[in-house]
Amino acid sequence: MTVKSRSFVALIVLGIVAMSVAVWFGFLSGYLAANKETQRANDLLTSAPNTSSEASAEPSELLVEGVPTVGEYFAVMRIPALGKDWLRTVSEGTTPEVLDHLGVGRYEGTELPGTPGNFAVAGHSGSSWTPFAKLDTLENGELIEVETLSTKYVYEIVNAEVVEETDVNTVYENPKFGTSLDNDQWLTITTCLTEGPKDLRYVVYAKLKEQSVR
Repeated sequence: MTVKSRSFVALIVLGIVAMSVAVWFGFLSGYLAANKETQRANDLLTSAPNTSSEASAEPSELLVEGVPTVGEYFAVMRIPALGKDWLRTVSEGTTPEVLDHLGVGRYEGTELPGTPGNFAVAGHSGSSWTPFAKLDTLENGELIEVETLSTKYVYEIVNAEVVEETDVNTVYENPKFGTSLDNDQWLTITTCLTEGPKDLRYVVYAKLKEQSVR
């Protein structure tokens, strides 16, 4: 093998090693971020409440009562069918600053849990450590639990569909599946397709089944 050939092979090997290291660090970074988010959600369930009525410059690391400001945590979500360790915070807002910590964000202007109407949220999908990477594996009848400072809400999945990313009716209107909407309480989850066109969204609709005091 000539010196030129050996140099070419060496460059290929170095490239493969560099790519492997980048993939490993990307996986490790995502894995650690997901673990941190789960721990944050656990901490929120056991921490004292934030009852301050004044908005602070930095998001509170405690569950808040009432209407939250953007970035504040007001609930924790569990989806047992996605694994016994699946636990995520629910924050106000769907900006990258809110969603990039791998939690769940509420669309501003939609309802809060416990209020008739549509409580609509979003979260990332794609990599295995993102909250909704396996959202499309959920089936009708499976449960989603949402815990606020004072109440636990249990929603039952009734349907799912793929929609255009511009279809805001899935968020700002009540889902319509042949049932009366009078005083119905809905949870709508939206996320990008884990595999597929980036201009489409996967949507899960769930209806409140029961609620109880924490």
